[in-house]
Amino acid sequence: MVKHSIRLSSAEIGGLWANYILESMTICLLKYFLYHNQDEEIKPLLEKALKNAEGHIQKISAISFTSLNAIDITLIGHAMSVSMRSDLVAHYQKYISEIMVYAGKGFNLLVDRGWSQQPPMAPNRKELENMK
Repeated sequence: MVKHSIRLSSAEIGGLWANYILESMTICLLKYFLYHNQDEEIKPLLEKALKNAEGHIQKISAISFTSLNAIDITLIGHAMSVSMRSDLVAHYQKYISEIMVYAGKGFNLLVDRGWSQQPPMAPNRKELENMK
C-alpha cells in the first residue's frame, strides 16, 4: 500500500485547536462534577461523557502531532539552511532525524487506525487506455 503525507489546512488546524480547548475544559468540568456528584443515576452519564472526551483528546492530539512535526521539520530545515556554524548544522541534522523517527511512527498509527485518508490520486493512464 502506498502511503502519502496528508497536510492539514489552516482551517482544519484551527478547528482541531478549538476542539482541543473545548474537550480539555469539558474533562476538567466533568471531573469536578463527578467528584461532587451525589446522584447515582447521573454518575454513569458523567463517566461516559468523561470517557468520550478523553478519547476525543487522544485522537485530536494524534492528528495534530503529525502536522506539528511537519511544521517543526520545516522550521528546523530553514534554521539549518541559514546557519554558518557546523556545530549548529550537526545539531539540526540530529534533531530532524529524531523527529522523523517518531513522526513516521505517529503517521503509521493514524493510518492503521483509519484516522488518516489517502488524498485523491491521478488515474492510471494505462488502465484508461485499455478502457477505450
